[in-house]
Amino acid sequence: MERASVTAAKDFFPNLANYIKKVEDDESELSDLKASLSALDSHLASTGTSYLTSDELSTLDLSLAPQLHHMAVALDAYKPTSYPASSAFEEFKEVKKYVDVITKERAFLSAKDYEDEVVVWGWTEPVNYMIDTYGFEHSFQNVLDYVNSLIPEPVLLKLEPALLKLMDSFPDEYALEISGIWSAIDAKGHGDKITVGQLAAINLMYELTVFCTSVLAEDQDGNIYHGRNLDYGISGLQNLTANIDFTSSGEVRYRGTEFVGYVGLLTGMKPAAFSFSVDQREMIDQHKNSRPKWEAFKGVIENVISGLSGGKPVGMFLRKLAEEGTSYDSALSEVAAVELIAPVYIMLAGTGSGEAAVVTRGRLRPDDQVDEGVWTVDVGEGAWWRAETNYDHWVDVPDSDDRRGPVNGCMEKLGQENAGLEGIYNCLSTPPVLCDGTVYTTLMMPKNDEYEVEIRNQD
Repeated sequence: MERASVTAAKDFFPNLANYIKKVEDDESELSDLKASLSALDSHLASTGTSYLTSDELSTLDLSLAPQLHHMAVALDAYKPTSYPASSAFEEFKEVKKYVDVITKERAFLSAKDYEDEVVVWGWTEPVNYMIDTYGFEHSFQNVLDYVNSLIPEPVLLKLEPALLKLMDSFPDEYALEISGIWSAIDAKGHGDKITVGQLAAINLMYELTVFCTSVLAEDQDGNIYHGRNLDYGISGLQNLTANIDFTSSGEVRYRGTEFVGYVGLLTGMKPAAFSFSVDQREMIDQHKNSRPKWEAFKGVIENVISGLSGGKPVGMFLRKLAEEGTSYDSALSEVAAVELIAPVYIMLAGTGSGEAAVVTRGRLRPDDQVDEGVWTVDVGEGAWWRAETNYDHWVDVPDSDDRRGPVNGCMEKLGQENAGLEGIYNCLSTPPVLCDGTVYTTLMMPKNDEYEVEIRNQD
């Protein structure tokens, strides 16, 4: 019975995601969704039981039920005229009976990942706020203009099919969020100014061009602290910056600072477990004074190709890690093993002595040119802090972008006896570590669930 239940349910959520995320109605995608619902409906009719395998709740039920809840909310939100939830439940009556029964169970209410408004959310609320407060031109249009400066709009539009195909490899819930973001923008009257494919490109672009400074430190009592400046050359990006608590059953599961329109996390923390930040890894000649635009364009294309061949978008991987990770050690193992679409530095901080590392990542694995591809704090050797900007820590930084020297000098002057979030903040606030392009500063201490964000340079 259990194997039959798994077979009946296995294609449902991917087919739902494929249908929902298509802006235009697609009969083939709807047909696939209906086929999955039909298989599930037939299975439920054949069992003669209240649940998938018996009259007792199983783990399969607690996996499927939230997915059906997502369907009910998402169909009404995104397909209200073409195929609302009422139409699905009218057509598949056994599925409707199953949903009516299981959604009354206390166990379902505990297993449900998100409240209804978050399922629809597709970021509707923050999108509306950003557009109402700053206008489309001073929020999303700024980012789109930046993307178009790297990739000419005609080229980007030709890449649209590849970008939409790449979305199929995104975690289903994140692909739904991107579609939801576009739907929210469209509902505000700006859907003709940006496409779903362009939103997908924006989600690849952020982790390619993030110039940042991250600091990890351990004090004399073994407490671990984590701070970061996120720098970006996009005017008005502060207007899209949001600090978000991701909750379940009224409890915060993890926290993050992100840009509305971007569904991954470049900065985040799981309370009592770990925190993380991402810095772009500059792979060009370390002594060039500037990065040609064609190299950024090349990087976006390489990200798309890597994503199509199995690489994970960095921010989406880290958000999923925040959802599912349980400890610093497990997070470090995941960060070292995953295939990523872009080379980056990932900084991790935990809750106990020694739990802080800079991981210098290539697309396939940590860099193994030197022993410090995973570069941890080492208080015994006097290395109570680690600082990373955008260059491999074992090579010199370019004269035109030396933030490493000032931040290291500030931390050395601070001293381990004064280590803490305030001291890190002061070092991150020292020019040129703090610069005109700094969008925000985040300070994190997972052990005590401390998470502070300051928006910088906001007009």
